[in-house]
Amino acid sequence: MMILALELQPPELYKHVHELVRLSFPEYEICQEIAADADIYLRISRIKSGPQLYLHAQLQEGLRISRISCEYPLDMNGLQEDHEISRLTRVFVYRLLCQHLGKNINPYGILTGVRPLKLLHRWLDQGDSLEQILARLEQDFCLQPDVAERLAQIAGNNRPFLHSAREAKQKISIYIGIPFCSSRCYYCSFPGAILTDYTVQMKPFLNSLRQEIEVMGECINELGLKTENIYWGGGTPSILAEDDLESLFNLLAQYRLTSTVTETTVEAGRPDTLSKSKLELLKALGVNRICINPQTMQDTTLQLIGRGHSRTDIINMVQKVRDVGIPIINMDLIIGLPGEGMAEYQNTLAQILELRPENITVHSLAVKKGSRLAAAQGKKLMHELAGEVQTGIHYIGRTLQEKEYQPYYLYRQKYMKANVENIGYALPGRCCNYNIQMMEERQTIIGLGGGAGSKFVNPSDWSLTNLHSPKDPLAYTLHLPEQLARKVDKLKALN
Repeated sequence: MMILALELQPPELYKHVHELVRLSFPEYEICQEIAADADIYLRISRIKSGPQLYLHAQLQEGLRISRISCEYPLDMNGLQEDHEISRLTRVFVYRLLCQHLGKNINPYGILTGVRPLKLLHRWLDQGDSLEQILARLEQDFCLQPDVAERLAQIAGNNRPFLHSAREAKQKISIYIGIPFCSSRCYYCSFPGAILTDYTVQMKPFLNSLRQEIEVMGECINELGLKTENIYWGGGTPSILAEDDLESLFNLLAQYRLTSTVTETTVEAGRPDTLSKSKLELLKALGVNRICINPQTMQDTTLQLIGRGHSRTDIINMVQKVRDVGIPIINMDLIIGLPGEGMAEYQNTLAQILELRPENITVHSLAVKKGSRLAAAQGKKLMHELAGEVQTGIHYIGRTLQEKEYQPYYLYRQKYMKANVENIGYALPGRCCNYNIQMMEERQTIIGLGGGAGSKFVNPSDWSLTNLHSPKDPLAYTLHLPEQLARKVDKLKALN
């Protein structure tokens, strides 16, 4: 194991610089002590003296040493000054790392967060033009021009879906997590249950979920809130039996949680969990968007990653959805799966485009801790073939836009191949409203079920409080009473 030792003065610099360092040296373990056996030493000091900020750094890798010193004037006070000091520190470290390695370490410059578009919407709220925003991204945050332009394009596409503060106070979305799958994919770290006995495993979970729907339904009605979107995720929610699906939808309707809904999505990632009768039931229950996620259309890869279905199964299921009349299909693709390169990416995309789904979501493989993929290949996989993955992502994005698909939401993950992003594309008029609300965090989202995340958004300043339910079904049931109490308290505190 190779070690990169950080010596930071003051120590709280770590929160500003560690992600940039990790991106630059993905195979190294980062420690905050100067170890005698470290392979790389990075020393950074920061001093604020009056209206001046002084930064010094030295990066030593064997006999190679890079040094940099900078002095920045500060003309702000309070929180604004704190934010500016953080930005300048990251710019300083970013430039040191780029200088030492002789390359751009991150197309997103100093931005390492999951939701970079939130920054753009904040500036748009303040009245900045897209031209001003592009300049700030490139000059102040060191983004590559093509990345800045992509962010500006997506912000422009999804901004019409964002609510005013008044609307956001009245509308919510609901996420329902079903933390069960028929098997576990090779790349997945989600610790949900593998369903082997429906009665023994599912029934206790569903009893708890029904209790949660009842309690939160009463609270939502008491506060006069209107549900805009319902999203069934997991896990694999389509693994539910038809009678359980129907009873859960009926319970939502009983508490008037569906009367104002305009979009209901069900993730059915695996075609083996769907049948014609289940699709007909979903259509009758009001589902108007369904996710059928092949990840790839290469049978060899599907077998390798444990998907349990073939490309033919995907094609047949898409046709069944069309026959039933559910109007919007989303299909997920993952770029960077083991054994795949440009030829496979191009072939998969060509097959998907023949099916003409309304939504296509393109993911770059993230090597997640806890997945079998991470256990087998570790950090090495994060940068192998990174250039080809990046080329594949750009090819797919360019081709989709040529075929009338427009990017409408974006998010990033840690440990992604090629350090790129996940982007959702939609045909005109077919954007997924829930995805936009969830990613831009401009609407309260009530998470019900295992592994569900709730986002309590205060429209007065768009501040956010997160609350996550346990992913393990048994832990979810065990901790439901205190989880419910916290959700009710947080929702009432906003209204």
